[in-house]
Amino acid sequence: MRRILHFLVVALIGAAVLPAVAGAGATDRLPGDSLDVLVSLDRPATPALTRRLTALGTDAWTAKHIPVASLQLPAARLDTLRRLAGVEGVYPNKQLRYFSDRQVAAQNPKLPPLPGQAPPGGFGAALPIPNLGVTGKGVTVAVVDSGVDFTHPDLAEAMVANVKVTPLGDGGPAPLEGLPNSDTSSGHGTHVAGDVAGRGTASGGTYKGSAPGASLVGIGTGEGLTVHTKGVLQSYDWILANHQKYGIRAINNSYGGSFEAFDPNAPINKATKAAADAGIVVLFAQGNDGDEMTMNSSAMAPWVIAVAAATQQAGMTDFSSGGLDADVLEPGRFEANDLAGDPRRPLRMGLYHPSIMALGEYVVGARAAGTLLPVLGTRHDLALPAGDQARYTIMSGTSMASPEAAGIVALLLEANPTLRPTDVKRVLQITGKPVPDVPFFRQGYGNADPARGVELARRLVGLSPDEVNRVLDEQQAARDAEILAGINHPLRTTAWWNSPVGSDEPAAEGDVADDAHKITVEEGTGRLKVTNAGFSLPYLPDPAHAIVVRDASGKEVGRSQPRLPGGSGTTILDLDLTKLSGVAWGVWTVSVTEGGLFPAGFFGADEATVAATFARPQAPDPVASLLPEPPTAPGG
Repeated sequence: MRRILHFLVVALIGAAVLPAVAGAGATDRLPGDSLDVLVSLDRPATPALTRRLTALGTDAWTAKHIPVASLQLPAARLDTLRRLAGVEGVYPNKQLRYFSDRQVAAQNPKLPPLPGQAPPGGFGAALPIPNLGVTGKGVTVAVVDSGVDFTHPDLAEAMVANVKVTPLGDGGPAPLEGLPNSDTSSGHGTHVAGDVAGRGTASGGTYKGSAPGASLVGIGTGEGLTVHTKGVLQSYDWILANHQKYGIRAINNSYGGSFEAFDPNAPINKATKAAADAGIVVLFAQGNDGDEMTMNSSAMAPWVIAVAAATQQAGMTDFSSGGLDADVLEPGRFEANDLAGDPRRPLRMGLYHPSIMALGEYVVGARAAGTLLPVLGTRHDLALPAGDQARYTIMSGTSMASPEAAGIVALLLEANPTLRPTDVKRVLQITGKPVPDVPFFRQGYGNADPARGVELARRLVGLSPDEVNRVLDEQQAARDAEILAGINHPLRTTAWWNSPVGSDEPAAEGDVADDAHKITVEEGTGRLKVTNAGFSLPYLPDPAHAIVVRDASGKEVGRSQPRLPGGSGTTILDLDLTKLSGVAWGVWTVSVTEGGLFPAGFFGADEATVAATFARPQAPDPVASLLPEPPTAPGG
């Protein structure tokens, strides 16, 4: 088998202070300008730390059950915040997006059906689940989303709690509980809730969720079509305070952001780890951007189940986001981030792939009354029987796949309530059905198989936790070995961070970027693959760019096709080195040539400022540990 090098070039990656936050200290900001920041801590805030944070800014909030906080901070006090004992990182309060029909339409447009005509591939609710003797009864799934309309006939019976998290009151959440309908502007969360546990009442049982006997907790944390990270953190803090009261065993999350290298200190990762440690299974939508290296950054954590979208025929959708083709890290590069319960241990698979697939195309779900998404979905809803159009809407996206999988999790937990989150993830992966000719970084372990999953869960009933670990580790290792045998496995993968600023002058043809990366390519290496995620921003086009590789003599050995401005996605240069002659082995140069870059200062930061923020006084930076050594600038 040929040896492979696989390198990953990433922009806008988190560290002790993200560039988007660090830029606040640049000259285009006044010292008194306010920043909306999130703070990762080494433990839930003590009263003393809460007082210090409150003294630094306004609208301070500290979670009681997860190690995070938020506040409005004057730009001049950013460095003081970073140096507080117990602070592990400072991050922007990012706007996240739902991975539902609106995004699919932008990335994967399909012709609208004629009235009464089904969309391509047909439509339906959960894929047929055989009579397994379980429906999710006794298991509660929390839906962190835009809210849930529990006045819908399909959902009323499933409701055990409905909460709206708001930013009112001393900087913290003022959760409004006991609401019949918390999904008043979006409709997204109502559809998601129906995908989990819809009873099918309004359709005579036709459009049920995958766990029609499960209970639901709705947590409305966003309005319209977006949600902010702070609202997610407040929702998780509420869940951890109430999960025993309501029997919450799983959390569905059908939202997220763009690709970033995994950062265990990112605030959402802190929240999901706290939930997993409390025995709650966490599921996240994989994302809808289609290309390699586009997966949702919140879905990467090893304790999270990342869900890709399958078609109505159990194939692979073209819009479901991909991870990394060569999904490994250099030896010694990830050990510092290993945490208890990491289910990758059998053969140490990488992080950048979905766990499983579930139905995510043309899914029929509950329609909230008078909200945005049903209106957006009417192009498909005309295919529904006339009597169902008032109560149901058809949507596509990994936003639908994740709750479909959450319902299957509820089936497993009814079959065996003693399963822990790591057990549930391994059961799903071990029993998944691979889709032929689809790479692992797109499908993970394949389609979730409820029948095989429930069968395995039942076989584990009565075993000790150690014995369950032994059985699942053996079977997971067998699946991993099977997958690895079909992959031309890489020698190593390295991540770099590019500064998202530069000259506003177009790059001349053949120019090499100042932040070019040096790599060692040994004689006999068969393949070098460079994947660049770009730096897509909401409502702004990416700059044009291309990847250039030069060998040890400085000769250009490869150049990608230029990626034109607009949209999202990746640029890839995949070189078969066995077909190149006369190359000079040794230290090669990888660069991303960019023309028409945003002016320096667009993000409020220059390279020197961003570079300085990667060093943290309290401890070595976990993300910087993935950089080539020694990093001399954000680009390494």
